[in-house]
Order: sequence, then C-alpha cells, then structure tokens
Amino acid sequence: MKAKKGILLFLLLPILFSSCRNSAEERTFPYVVALDYPSYDLARSCMGEEGSLEMLLYPGMEIHGYDLSPSDIVDMENADIFIYTGGESDHWVTSFLSQLDDIRVFSLLSESPVKLEEETEDLMDDHHHAVDEHVWMSIENEMALTGKFASLLSSVDEEKKNKYEENRDRRIGELVQVRKEIESLVDEAVRKEIVVADRFPLLYFSSEFGLSYSSAFPSCSEESEPSMKKVSELIDTVISDDIPVVFHLDMSSSMLADMIAEETGTDVGVLYAMHTVSKRDFDDGVTYIDLMERNIESLREALF
Repeated sequence: MKAKKGILLFLLLPILFSSCRNSAEERTFPYVVALDYPSYDLARSCMGEEGSLEMLLYPGMEIHGYDLSPSDIVDMENADIFIYTGGESDHWVTSFLSQLDDIRVFSLLSESPVKLEEETEDLMDDHHHAVDEHVWMSIENEMALTGKFASLLSSVDEEKKNKYEENRDRRIGELVQVRKEIESLVDEAVRKEIVVADRFPLLYFSSEFGLSYSSAFPSCSEESEPSMKKVSELIDTVISDDIPVVFHLDMSSSMLADMIAEETGTDVGVLYAMHTVSKRDFDDGVTYIDLMERNIESLREALF
C-alpha cells in the first residue's frame, strides 16, 4: 500500500507544484518563465520583488525525460522573457521557442563566457567530447550571466532599470565574496583533490579553483552503474591519496559513496550541483549563494 501511495504522490507532484504558480490575473510585468532551477535563481536574484517569476520543472525533477505540459506551453507563450540552460539536454525547448513570437529568450549556455568540454563514454567505451552544460558551476560565468540578464530586464522594463542594477550589483558582490572564500580555502588546503562517487557535473567548479578529481562517471552520463574497474580505481585513489571524504551529489543516491567509505574507513559528504533542488529547499527560498556556502563547508572537511 505504501508503494502505491508513493507512486500516486510522484504522479501528483507536477499538478501540486503547478497549482502553486501565479494565475494570469496575479501576474505582474515583467512575466519571466524559467525552465530549471539555475535559470530560476538567476532571474530571481536580478528581479528581486519586481514582476512575476515561474519555474516549469518542479523541485527535484530532472530535465531528462521532461515533456512540456499544456499549462507550460501557455506560460511560455505569455512570458515576456524565457530563461533556460539551452544545451543538448533541453534542445527540444529551443525548437518549440522558434515557433513563438514576442518573447525574449535568454540561454545560460549561449551567454556564458567560459565553456568547457566534458568527456563522455558510450557502450563501446569510446570517448567523446561535448560542451558541458553546467555553466552555472563557474562563479565567473554566474557573474557575467547576472550582468547580462539584468541588462535584458532593464531593456524590457526600463522604468525599473535602477532596481535591476541594484539587484545585479548586490548579487555580483555576493558572488565575489563566495569566490574569495573558495580561493582562500583551496589555497590553505592540505590537498587539492576530491573523489565523487557519482556523476560529475562539477567540471567548471573544479577547473576554476584548481581542484583535481576522480569520479564514478566522466560527466553526467546516463549510465546507472559504474564498472567494477572504476569502483576499484576509486577505492585505490581514496587509499593511496589519503582522501578523508567521498562525495555524492545532493539529489542522487549515496549507495556507492557509502560502499567506498565503508571499504576505506572514510566519511561521506554531499556536494550541490544545483541543476535542481529539493522541494524543501525551494520552499525555503534557498539560493545559489546558499548552496555554494554548503559546498564550501563540505570541501572544508575534504581538503584538510
């Protein structure tokens, strides 16, 4: 019976979340629709108390396998601005947007100054490279995106330009402070290596702050199980490099990290990739800055 209730709740989540959206009568100008959490948080930080903002993917939902609902389509058609990542994972959204008129579109990937290639593997163990879509994990990108999105808001809603610029400056100041904290942490660290027993959407972050890494998958692979060879390699790395913490991502299973930790006598930690957030964090208004601060605390345990 419990399993049936769980399935029912899962099926109802999109309905429950969409019911919390503003009705057409409640919306104020500018009306901004964000596809996912990274886009939503960026827009929220620049908009402040102005306008209306919606997020299409409910908290905890992955972009993979997501289909636009009729209500999503209506929201997008009525939006003054639509903001999304704009990578391969949501290419179908780009196709749909091309059919809409009178909507300003903002793509995190297109507008990011720093773009890195990630390595992927197929079933034949062939390696391929593609642009990593997790551009928000770079503080430098987030600063640039904040400035660009604030400018877009100002062009759409010129009367509130000063407020958008104030919000922009506030967020960039917060990002500068977070970057200083991370740089200081890494500079003083005993080690500059992390082990992530999970997918690895942290390429921008590790590259920006000079951290080496070992992970169960080379990127955000859709594979569900790492090879035994890879698990053995991770265990060997933890032992040989005296790694004190094995990480998993916040919205995924800790099973592999727990297994490696038990085998090596290490602790298990959590890192936030921010492609989505839990319902609780979303309802509590947790921001990108808040989640970066959590990552700083996790790294403090792993690097010393």
